Amino acid sequence: LEGNAYLDDYPEWKRIQRYVLAVLYYSTNGDSWQRNEKWMSDEDECLWASAASDPLWASAAVNSVCNNETGFLRLDLRANNLVGTIPLELGRGLSNSLEIVFLSDDEIAGTIPTELGMLSNLVALGIYDCQLNGTMPHELAALSNMKYLYLGGNALSGTILTELGLLTNLVEFYIESNFVSGTIPSFFGELEKLGHFVVNDNVLTGALPSEIAKLSKLEYLHCYINELSGVIPSEIGLLTNLLHISLDENEISGSLPTEIGNLGRLDSLTLNDNAIGGSIPSEIGRLSNLVSLSMESLLLTGMIPTEIGRLANAQLLYMSNSGTFSGAIPTEIGQMGSLIQLWLNGCQLTGSTPSELGRLNSIEYLILDDNLITGTLPSELTQTRNLKMLAMDNNGVSGSFPDGIENWSNSLEAIHLLSCAMNGTLPTEIGLLKELQKVNLNNNSWMGPIPSELGNLQKLNWISLGGPMNGTLPTEVGRLSNLRYFWLLGPADMQGTLPTEMGGLAQLGEESSLSLPYVGLSTNCYANRVTFYT
Repeated sequence: LEGNAYLDDYPEWKRIQRYVLAVLYYSTNGDSWQRNEKWMSDEDECLWASAASDPLWASAAVNSVCNNETGFLRLDLRANNLVGTIPLELGRGLSNSLEIVFLSDDEIAGTIPTELGMLSNLVALGIYDCQLNGTMPHELAALSNMKYLYLGGNALSGTILTELGLLTNLVEFYIESNFVSGTIPSFFGELEKLGHFVVNDNVLTGALPSEIAKLSKLEYLHCYINELSGVIPSEIGLLTNLLHISLDENEISGSLPTEIGNLGRLDSLTLNDNAIGGSIPSEIGRLSNLVSLSMESLLLTGMIPTEIGRLANAQLLYMSNSGTFSGAIPTEIGQMGSLIQLWLNGCQLTGSTPSELGRLNSIEYLILDDNLITGTLPSELTQTRNLKMLAMDNNGVSGSFPDGIENWSNSLEAIHLLSCAMNGTLPTEIGLLKELQKVNLNNNSWMGPIPSELGNLQKLNWISLGGPMNGTLPTEVGRLSNLRYFWLLGPADMQGTLPTEMGGLAQLGEESSLSLPYVGLSTNCYANRVTFYT
């Protein structure tokens, strides 16, 4: 820097500015940066930064790197292979100019310098996905112009500073994926401009403060994977601008407040893995913009409200193991025309499979395992021409496959009907399901022969059959070149020998399984090649 021919012409603030940037360069191994083309050259230091910067997020953008009157404005060195620590000179030397600092996706270690609290004009501070440790310095509370604070993806500890309540201009607060402990301070209710509150993946305890109701502009509330307890405050219904709520993997109890129905803009609601009980309020049907509803592994009771069918925009409904429900699957679910995934497994649901589910034109995953569902599979179900997986293991479903399964020929990849009460013969139309990869029909009462059309399923890699079946194993099975697992579990009355054609199934080898626990079938062509379970 001293060799710069223009150094004597620079005002003092510009000399300091060049010095601070040089210290940053050497503190973070600048010679190894991915973008360092002009750094440490005689060119204007504003050109150094512009050569190394990525475009900023629009919400925090400053149009230029420098201001000729006040100095350096924007420091954006994200994903630039910085290795080292943040020099304290950054706060001291650029205290009157710097407005934006983004240092992320790098190997920046050490603590956050307290001197950053001297950056009086700072609007955005983003040091995320790095290796910072220690606590958030109290001096950050002096940054009264701060709007965007991103410190996620580090190893920060300590508590959320009460002094941060002084940052009344704060719009986005992100400290996710750290080791921050303590409670969520009630002062956050005073930050009336706050739109994003993201504190997931920490060790926060206590309840959500009721003061949160004052955050009228809040859109993102992400507190998942913590140790939060207490109940969801009814005041949450006042946050009518909320788009996303994620409270999963905590210790929250109580019931879901009816006021949740007031959140008309809500796009995503995730409450998995908590101790939330009681019934699902009917008001949930008022969430007309909801796309994803996830309430898995809870303690819910009562009936699934029929109003859930009003969620016309919902694409994902996850309620696996969400409680001990009474009653059947509401027929109104058939009105959810945008639904792509429906997971209601492990919910103790009774009754039959509603024929109305056949109206779900977009459904791809229909998961109803581990319930008490009885009756036959309705033929209307085959109108779901985009269905990829049908899973109804461990139910009381009886009868055979519904008519029309050929409608699934371009979509269905997996059928799970293990341990039901299915009977009758396997339909020859199963050979038309050309996308089928996995078939689990074991522990039922299937009769008759195995259809030779099974050999048409070139993508099939897993099959399990069982019941009083008879006849011979069709030679066409030898066409299944991707087959890795093949179970035929009795009691069965099959005769003959294993087809020699199966000897060409290269994938059905040492790491695969061929289970044939019945009498009357010879294993002559598989000696020393396949492990048999008899």
